[in-house]
Amino acid sequence: MTRVLYWNIENFAINKIQNPSAKKRQRGGAIKVDLSSAQRLTYISRHVTEMDPDIFVVVEIETPYNNNRGVLCGGGGATGVLALLGSLRVLDANWCLVPPLITGNKEAVAVFFRADRVTFTGPDQWNGGIGPTVPNLAVPMAQAYPAPWNNCLPVANYSAARVEFPGLVGMPPANVNFGVDVRHPYQTTFLDAGGRTINIFAVHAPANFAGATAFLQTMTTMAAINSAGAANELRLVLGDFNLALLRVADSTYTNCYAPFTGLANPYTVALEPAGAPPNPLLGYSGYFATHMRPRGNARCWSKTASVAYYPSYFYTGDSRGSANESIDNVLYLAGAGGLPAAPELTIVNGVVGSPYDNAGADPGGVPQGTEPFVRDVNWYWAGLNPQWMAPNGPAPDVAPQFNVAKGVRGWFLGWDVYGKIRSTSDHLPLFFNG
Repeated sequence: MTRVLYWNIENFAINKIQNPSAKKRQRGGAIKVDLSSAQRLTYISRHVTEMDPDIFVVVEIETPYNNNRGVLCGGGGATGVLALLGSLRVLDANWCLVPPLITGNKEAVAVFFRADRVTFTGPDQWNGGIGPTVPNLAVPMAQAYPAPWNNCLPVANYSAARVEFPGLVGMPPANVNFGVDVRHPYQTTFLDAGGRTINIFAVHAPANFAGATAFLQTMTTMAAINSAGAANELRLVLGDFNLALLRVADSTYTNCYAPFTGLANPYTVALEPAGAPPNPLLGYSGYFATHMRPRGNARCWSKTASVAYYPSYFYTGDSRGSANESIDNVLYLAGAGGLPAAPELTIVNGVVGSPYDNAGADPGGVPQGTEPFVRDVNWYWAGLNPQWMAPNGPAPDVAPQFNVAKGVRGWFLGWDVYGKIRSTSDHLPLFFNG
């Protein structure tokens, strides 16, 4: 089994984890931003320590605009991923980084990996930075990466990610056209200890329904996506698809991944309803949520006409107030021998912890996850006297009424609780073990 952690870390750049300002105060807290950024770094690193992935994929890396996809990331995003690599190497010296390439629209992707567990194989070679990378041919044509990227990979490994993709046979032009400024998929390949190829396509689809739908459909015209799984290949398409998994009205499945599940070589959706929603719904849709509201729109308490159920209460959703947005996912396809055991998916939740194992709140038919992650928020609920900050208490199945939970608003939205988590990212990470 290979362990993959994926996370859309919102607007990731150096100031996210190393802000030098010791004068500016952190919004929602009493500390300065240099300390708050250090706390974000600790929070990100804790995911790596506790989830123990072999591969760690981060999308939404900031980079200056460059319409020449396939060149190296720059600016604060580049400084940030190098700083994160340095922090990961303090945890374990085997951490490495695929030098991040620009995918389009001022963004890049960073893929970290444990060199003692997997071997980075491309699929391309670094060609010196003049245009896109080149195929990883049997006759080496690669060049060494320039500083500061020359120490990111094991010695003499000049493999590279891929951001341009040939279409199906007979489809002009040679490479699939995703449109102007649309972020391309980002392909990296690895060999695991058992000799399997782990073939990963990281995506960040356009942030609108029409664009995200077209993006998913266009991906199916890529030869590398549409083909059958090779022997001993596990293919993962993971990331922020910006397509709602469940309907707001009744929590039924939207079937948004039909372009992939309907292929001749169909993919399996890792985060997907197992059947019809239960009745009553209770907190059903919150078990699928991957996106979080801004502090001003979030709450963890009930109102008379609006009961807040575990695990998402009312902190998941978007800035428009929509509840329980589920837009991140993992789609997978395996060739013969590519999937030796049933895969597992866990939504990593720092607010209530993972897996979602509050038995009293489970409405049935929900994905609970399997991998443990200790929450950052301490909950305790006893009768009509909620002691929200007492240690080691369980997150409540149903959050108390706001008029009972006096003072909870300021506590929950403060930096030390929801503030730090939401400031790190508006997305929850996904952990895939397969």
